[in-house]
Amino acid sequence: MKKTSIITAGSTLALSLCLGALSASAEAWKFGVLSDTQWTSANDGKSPESIPASIIQQVDQAFIAQGVKVVISVGDVVDTPTLATLETRALYSQDLYNAGIAFYPLRGNHESEMTNSGATFATLFPQIVNGGSNNLTPASLTPFTIANSFTATDTGFQSAAAYLTQLTVNIPPAAPTGSPFTVGNNFSYPVTNCPLSGIAGYPGSTIGNGLSYSFDFNNVRFVLIDQFMDSSLGGNTSSATAQLPWISQQLADNARPAHAFVFSHKQLLGGNHKDNLFGGNVNSADPGDGAVGIAAGDAKRVAEDTFITALADNHVRYYITGHDHHHSYSIVQSPLNPAKSVHQIISQSDSSKFYTPGTPFSSNQTMISEDLYQVGYYIYTVDGPRVTADYYSVPANTTSTFAKSPVLTGNWQKALTFGYSLNGKEFMVAQGGAYTSISDDTTQAIAHAAAFGETGYLGTAVQILGGTNGSALKTHDGRKLTKAINTGWAPANGTFSDIVTLWGLTDLAAVQMDTIAVSVSFNASAFDAGALANGQVVLGSRDLKSGTWINAVDGNNVGGTKQFVYGPYNSSYALGTYGVDALAGTAWAVVNGNNREFAVIATPTATLPWDFDGNGVVNTADLVILTKAVAAHATNPIYDLTGDGKVDASDSRWLSSHFTNVGGK
Repeated sequence: MKKTSIITAGSTLALSLCLGALSASAEAWKFGVLSDTQWTSANDGKSPESIPASIIQQVDQAFIAQGVKVVISVGDVVDTPTLATLETRALYSQDLYNAGIAFYPLRGNHESEMTNSGATFATLFPQIVNGGSNNLTPASLTPFTIANSFTATDTGFQSAAAYLTQLTVNIPPAAPTGSPFTVGNNFSYPVTNCPLSGIAGYPGSTIGNGLSYSFDFNNVRFVLIDQFMDSSLGGNTSSATAQLPWISQQLADNARPAHAFVFSHKQLLGGNHKDNLFGGNVNSADPGDGAVGIAAGDAKRVAEDTFITALADNHVRYYITGHDHHHSYSIVQSPLNPAKSVHQIISQSDSSKFYTPGTPFSSNQTMISEDLYQVGYYIYTVDGPRVTADYYSVPANTTSTFAKSPVLTGNWQKALTFGYSLNGKEFMVAQGGAYTSISDDTTQAIAHAAAFGETGYLGTAVQILGGTNGSALKTHDGRKLTKAINTGWAPANGTFSDIVTLWGLTDLAAVQMDTIAVSVSFNASAFDAGALANGQVVLGSRDLKSGTWINAVDGNNVGGTKQFVYGPYNSSYALGTYGVDALAGTAWAVVNGNNREFAVIATPTATLPWDFDGNGVVNTADLVILTKAVAAHATNPIYDLTGDGKVDASDSRWLSSHFTNVGGK
């Protein structure tokens, strides 16, 4: 067999080894999630009608900048429900419509307190019932027509004159532009051909109106559950149990897209709130999954088991909610069958108020991350079988409520990234536990490649050879966090191996992960021994800022000395050591950076992405360029070396520790 020589052309890796024809997978796309857009403080001139208009506009601008296609609002779109508050909230959706972004909201318990809110919701957000045609806010709806219909409740927020000043001068909603556009298809409801009437308890015309719906877009089915009855104080009368057959049908549908996400306002297991998707807590000892031995509690546990089982059996990874006004990511097990579970994401709120978690808590919940007292939003990127979730936040600087709309634009920080792949695996690693249990290969990826339009897999394995979960993070109440490590695969693309993604290794708000040794397999027999011994093949990682492949150890955040070893990994090797084990057919590296994609590559000859002057050396000259960018409040992500979504002094500190010459000369 002829051995392969390594050829590099700038940053493009080429080789004479035939990899077979590659076809691109479906284009990656994004959807956004926001939650609980409520204003509970005195009107600050930017928050009309209990609506945090300034926060909404800033979050929507972030969604527009991120290029999302769809935005989901998981309920409590206003704080105090009146016709005028809901109409005002509809006006502040226009930024999204003007950008061609579909908006799909749910009611929360606050809206449900209003008589006939279901029908009102469908009128103000007609895309819910008309097959996905967005940008159809009623043309008759203007600040003037809304002000003319003010009730005593509305004038309690501000006078009609003050309201008009806010909506025409202080913080005007965007004027409608463009034409209606359709995003989504295959809309379904819990009743046939009539979204606002039907099955017992939900939503019967004599009891009240509610609205659940599902739709497909690209390779995702969205299932949005409205559990509420009209005029229900606190929203604790739930119709979710009656909807379970419809929910299960939507998820088990063989014709549905590969991914499915389920949304509701209320969660299964909350931090502060113990009421949930299936109603109020049974008693003060009920954390949300029912009290054993009490009839109502037992019925609730059966319903929750049915729900979780439907999600687990149909490969639904994420159940996304709001209501609790803080970020919480956990794994919730069925109260009747621990083998069935779902990942619950309680979305950080976009509100003026914040809640603190408190007892009781359930033993059926494993906490992954928690973040309190922030304003936040989420971006979910769907790329074939792979999903990456990014959580952005800004500190609220309070533990209860704030009185003035915060400045969010320019201050967003990427606090956490997590994800999964339908062709990968998940590993739970407790604090102090070894990462060496993490191993995977492309067997499943190859078997299901055609379903995702992917070709060109070579056959690759990944193994973490060393490292320990050194996190000491706990929830507010002292529960230790566990890491959920997920693997995912993409076919080789100019690389000598398939590409593996590792999600979940980095703590909330951290810019580096624990020190680990990563090993990825490749066909070493296809290369000259001399090329391997001379370090011409290395384990690479994809730089998060530029998207280019670099030597994996060049992405380390702090510490370590870059050193090549020709031979197998040894547990004594320090951070920065990397090598090739030709006998085992693996390339490995000891890393602690926040890059998450790895593949075997030819040693890069292009300059590093943070060599800003492009002279082949990272030194004080590059630091000067970066310092000027920080001073100018630059937003170009190439300067965001820590990957936190901001360009600031932390990036300068990172660069100072990554000079390629001693002393930065």
